Parts: sequence; C-alpha cells; structure tokens
Amino acid sequence: GYTSNSQNIVHITNYNKNEYNGGNQNWDITLDRKGNVYIANNNGLLAFDGAKWQLLKLPVNTIIRSVTSDNNRIYIGSFEEFGYWEADSTKEWKYTSLIPLLGDIKLHNDEFWKIVKHKDYIYFQSFGTILAYNYKTIKPIKIPGSILFLLESNDRLFVQQINGGLYELVDHNLVFVPESKIFQDTEIKAITSLNSNEFLIGTSSKGVYKYDGN
Repeated sequence: GYTSNSQNIVHITNYNKNEYNGGNQNWDITLDRKGNVYIANNNGLLAFDGAKWQLLKLPVNTIIRSVTSDNNRIYIGSFEEFGYWEADSTKEWKYTSLIPLLGDIKLHNDEFWKIVKHKDYIYFQSFGTILAYNYKTIKPIKIPGSILFLLESNDRLFVQQINGGLYELVDHNLVFVPESKIFQDTEIKAITSLNSNEFLIGTSSKGVYKYDGN
C-alpha cells in the first residue's frame, strides 16, 4: 500500500534589529487581543502590527525586562519602574507610571522581570518583591527572601525562593509547597499542567519532576 505523510508548512519571517530599530536583546514578548506583538527590548517597547515596527521609549530610558497585555493596556517592567502604555483616541501611545501608587513601599534596586495577569490582579515581580495591583492600589506580598520567577500554571501561581523550596500564592499569601526543599540546589524554570491535578516542573540542572498537586 501507499502511505502519504502530510507536513504542515510553517512560514517564518526573520527580522533583524535594523528593521525593528531596537537594541540587541529582547527579554519578553506578548500578544494583545488583536494579534499585535509587543516585545520588551533593551531600547524600549517594540510594537509590531504585522506590517510596521514602532519603538516606544520610557521617560527614564531604562531597559524593559517584562511585558504583558491586558485589555487595552500594555504593562511593562523595568529598573525601579513599572506601568503601562495605552493608545488614546488618536492612536498615539501614552505611558502611565504606577510608581506614584507605591506610597511608603520602597524599592531597593528592583528590576521587574515578570508581570502576570491573574484573576483580578496584575502582579509585578522582581527578585526582591511581588506587588499586587488591582487597577486602583498596589499591595506588597510578603516573601520568604529573595525569589526567582513568578510562574502561572492551571490558574495557580508559584514562585521559588532562591536556594529554597517552592511556594504557591494563595489569597495574597505565599504558602510553602510540602517536600519542595528538593529544589534548593537548582532553579525552577517552568511549570506546566498535565491535567487539573498534575504538573510538570522543569529545573535548570535536575531534570523534570512530576507533581500531583499535593
């Protein structure tokens, strides 16, 4: 008999930095509801609508490390700076810093590497802090010490203490995941769900673990 192996052909377009007019390094990427692409770049926020590139620069002109789309806002994280871009009625981009909402909360050389939209909050995370923003106010989350990246999987949020175990963010409290001290000599890089109760936890040097949610 004759068997035909069909292949999906994926078209890939490469863009060099002379085309997008940004810096050498890209740190994070997100899509909005319309499919526009936004990239956290050394020189600012790159916006791409499929036809043309636009570079949006922060007033403080620092490297953008993280980016997340939420409705009409594009949230970014940088060095001691985070906020959002939003297009006005003339489709001009306007940046709003959320730093004024911090009040008495002090930053200590914080670089915001991760932004996660989870339920009714936007979480901004550095190695030294997690800040919860409810579109009106900002509240700090108490952390056990320096932390790695805030990771979302199956509608749950996890973060690892540096050289320590894994914690889950539950009602704005970090709850230690039992038996997770096995990760203290490695770094958790990714968590993905197999089903509603099982997760795969990928580490930097100890392989992949299967976790049953308990």
